[in-house]
Amino acid sequence: MRLRQFPFLEKRYYSTLKPWLLPTGHNTNLKVLNSFVKGEKVPLIIKDPKVLTWYTCGPTVYDSAHLGHARTYVSIDIIQRILTDYFGYDVKHVMGMTDIDDKILVRSKELNVSPEHIAIKYEKEFWEDMEQLKVRKPLIVARVTDHVPEIQSFIQTIMNNGMAYVSNGSVYFDSTKYSQIERTRLKHDEDGISEDVESLESNSDKRNRRDFALWKKSETSEMGWDSPWSKGRPGWHIECSAMSSKYFGSMFDVHAGGIDLLFPHHHNEVAQSEAHFCFSSDSDRWVNYFIHAGHLNIKGLKMSKSLKNFITIREFFSDHSANDF
Repeated sequence: MRLRQFPFLEKRYYSTLKPWLLPTGHNTNLKVLNSFVKGEKVPLIIKDPKVLTWYTCGPTVYDSAHLGHARTYVSIDIIQRILTDYFGYDVKHVMGMTDIDDKILVRSKELNVSPEHIAIKYEKEFWEDMEQLKVRKPLIVARVTDHVPEIQSFIQTIMNNGMAYVSNGSVYFDSTKYSQIERTRLKHDEDGISEDVESLESNSDKRNRRDFALWKKSETSEMGWDSPWSKGRPGWHIECSAMSSKYFGSMFDVHAGGIDLLFPHHHNEVAQSEAHFCFSSDSDRWVNYFIHAGHLNIKGLKMSKSLKNFITIREFFSDHSANDF
């Protein structure tokens, strides 16, 4: 994936964009790499002097997790252990779990089993893998299928604010309208671009190729939920904005995930959250820090399922221990 494939990404400069401002609150006297500020460590300021609110993008549970996933969650766990065990902060950790998604639907059709069967099987396997890696379980596991009403409500507010539209039963984020109020943008290079760039593809239902689905109309036989727009399911990006906001409100301290999620997933999370909350002050933002774990590289290439150079966590543990990892 190369940035030149999407030249419009380099040309989107709007007068509404604001520089990242240091939050007000408790100074931890720690510094972190924050993806809002490229290549620079910034002071970690949190809302509460004792509590740090933290949301992590968990896996899409359609297949076995590999060592690239292990690198992300072990890295996040180490940072959280330092914050809790050494510095004494109470990290309130919520992890999103994508248990309904296009990949899950495709896998269920391939294996002729229900999407629920796929999601339950691979989520169970994921937690067993994390236990072997000694990764602590989050305070709350937020599954998409448990939060559909909250997601629908979040979408409706974006629509009420004039920044989403219905097309053929699906709901799309209106990137043109959002450009008029956009305030915050994550910094990224090629490592931060996901292999899944569905939100950039041309689609006759979309007004602009940068628009992305908040709600997807289900095909006739597909799993779905009733909504004001159609029987369907949440788009990929909306789930994290809605679920994190359920537990933390309109602002929290840290959002974390793998570097490959930075664009378009985390980019779109920021956009739809700003469109939902319509902040009035330059110092207000949905989340203050984005922390991204890098790729696990093998022979100069990132480990990924598309490159077929991955080793599952289970395969690794057939000959190695967590300490080896």
